[in-house]
Amino acid sequence: MGTTDFAQKLAGQIVYIELPQIGRAVEQGKPCGSMESGKWVGRVYAPISGKVEVSNEDLEDNPELMNESPYEKGWICKIRPSNLQEDLKNLMKGEALVDFIKSEIERVKKIKE
Repeated sequence: MGTTDFAQKLAGQIVYIELPQIGRAVEQGKPCGSMESGKWVGRVYAPISGKVEVSNEDLEDNPELMNESPYEKGWICKIRPSNLQEDLKNLMKGEALVDFIKSEIERVKKIKE
Protein backbone atom coordinates (compact mmCIF):
# COMPACT_ATOMS: atom_id res chain seq x y z
CA MET A 1 0.00 0.00 0.00
CA GLY A 2 1.23 3.45 -0.78
CA THR A 3 0.24 6.66 -2.45
CA THR A 4 0.13 7.69 -6.07
CA ASP A 5 2.35 10.20 -7.79
CA PHE A 6 -0.74 12.37 -8.29
CA ALA A 7 -1.66 12.26 -4.59
CA GLN A 8 1.84 13.09 -3.37
CA LYS A 9 2.02 16.05 -5.75
CA LEU A 10 -1.28 17.36 -4.42
CA ALA A 11 -0.13 16.91 -0.84
CA GLY A 12 3.19 18.67 -1.28
CA GLN A 13 6.35 17.74 0.59
CA ILE A 14 5.53 14.96 3.07
CA VAL A 15 7.20 15.73 6.41
CA TYR A 16 5.72 13.04 8.69
CA ILE A 17 3.93 9.70 8.41
CA GLU A 18 2.29 7.63 11.12
CA LEU A 19 2.63 4.07 9.91
CA PRO A 20 0.09 1.32 10.60
CA GLN A 21 1.38 -1.02 13.29
CA ILE A 22 2.50 -4.50 12.28
CA GLY A 23 -0.16 -7.04 13.23
CA ARG A 24 -2.95 -4.47 13.16
CA ALA A 25 -6.20 -5.43 11.50
CA VAL A 26 -7.29 -2.81 8.95
CA GLU A 27 -10.61 -2.36 7.22
CA GLN A 28 -11.09 -1.18 3.66
CA GLY A 29 -11.90 2.53 3.53
CA LYS A 30 -11.10 3.12 7.21
CA PRO A 31 -8.17 5.20 8.52
CA CYS A 32 -5.05 3.23 9.41
CA GLY A 33 -2.46 6.01 9.72
CA SER A 34 -1.83 9.65 8.93
CA MET A 35 0.62 11.87 7.12
CA GLU A 36 1.55 15.53 7.18
CA SER A 37 2.85 17.87 4.56
CA GLY A 38 3.58 21.56 4.70
CA LYS A 39 -0.01 22.06 3.50
CA TRP A 40 -2.12 19.72 5.62
CA VAL A 41 -2.52 16.70 7.87
CA GLY A 42 -4.45 13.82 6.35
CA ARG A 43 -5.52 10.32 7.15
CA VAL A 44 -4.23 7.28 5.32
CA TYR A 45 -7.05 4.88 4.41
CA ALA A 46 -6.70 1.14 3.91
CA PRO A 47 -7.40 0.15 0.29
CA ILE A 48 -8.28 -3.40 1.38
CA SER A 49 -9.17 -5.21 4.59
CA GLY A 50 -6.66 -7.48 6.25
CA LYS A 51 -3.68 -7.56 8.58
CA VAL A 52 -0.60 -5.32 8.36
CA GLU A 53 2.36 -7.63 7.74
CA VAL A 54 5.15 -5.06 7.27
CA SER A 55 5.47 -1.28 7.59
CA ASN A 56 8.10 0.75 5.75
CA GLU A 57 10.18 1.91 8.70
CA ASP A 58 12.42 3.92 6.35
CA LEU A 59 9.59 6.46 6.18
CA GLU A 60 9.91 7.23 9.90
CA ASP A 61 13.28 8.92 9.34
CA ASN A 62 12.78 9.83 5.67
CA PRO A 63 9.10 10.60 4.96
CA GLU A 64 10.20 12.49 1.85
CA LEU A 65 10.67 9.09 0.18
CA MET A 66 6.93 9.27 -0.48
CA ASN A 67 7.58 12.29 -2.71
CA GLU A 68 10.83 11.10 -4.23
CA SER A 69 9.81 7.52 -4.98
CA PRO A 70 6.08 6.89 -4.37
CA TYR A 71 6.03 3.61 -6.33
CA GLU A 72 9.29 2.12 -5.10
CA LYS A 73 10.95 3.33 -1.88
CA GLY A 74 7.96 5.33 -0.60
CA TRP A 75 5.54 2.45 0.00
CA ILE A 76 3.70 2.56 3.35
CA CYS A 77 2.90 -1.02 4.33
CA LYS A 78 2.04 -4.49 3.11
CA ILE A 79 -1.36 -5.91 3.99
CA ARG A 80 -2.30 -9.59 3.95
CA PRO A 81 -5.83 -9.44 2.53
CA SER A 82 -8.73 -11.04 4.35
CA ASN A 83 -11.37 -10.63 1.63
CA LEU A 84 -9.50 -9.64 -1.52
CA GLN A 85 -12.08 -10.63 -4.13
CA GLU A 86 -14.80 -8.49 -2.53
CA ASP A 87 -12.45 -5.59 -1.72
CA LEU A 88 -11.21 -5.40 -5.30
CA LYS A 89 -14.79 -4.80 -6.46
CA ASN A 90 -14.91 -1.64 -4.32
CA LEU A 91 -11.75 0.00 -5.67
CA MET A 92 -12.00 2.97 -8.02
CA LYS A 93 -10.81 2.06 -11.50
CA GLY A 94 -10.95 3.07 -15.15
CA GLU A 95 -13.03 6.09 -16.07
CA ALA A 96 -14.17 6.60 -12.47
CA LEU A 97 -10.55 7.17 -11.47
CA VAL A 98 -9.94 9.50 -14.42
CA ASP A 99 -13.06 11.50 -13.52
CA PHE A 100 -11.97 11.70 -9.87
CA ILE A 101 -8.51 13.00 -10.79
CA LYS A 102 -9.99 15.58 -13.16
CA SER A 103 -12.37 16.81 -10.45
CA GLU A 104 -9.49 17.06 -7.95
CA ILE A 105 -7.43 19.10 -10.41
CA GLU A 106 -10.37 21.47 -10.93
CA ARG A 107 -10.96 21.73 -7.18
CA VAL A 108 -7.33 22.67 -6.56
CA LYS A 109 -7.38 25.23 -9.38
CA LYS A 110 -10.39 26.95 -7.79
CA ILE A 111 -8.69 27.03 -4.39
CA LYS A 112 -5.60 28.66 -5.90
CA GLU A 113 -7.62 31.35 -7.74
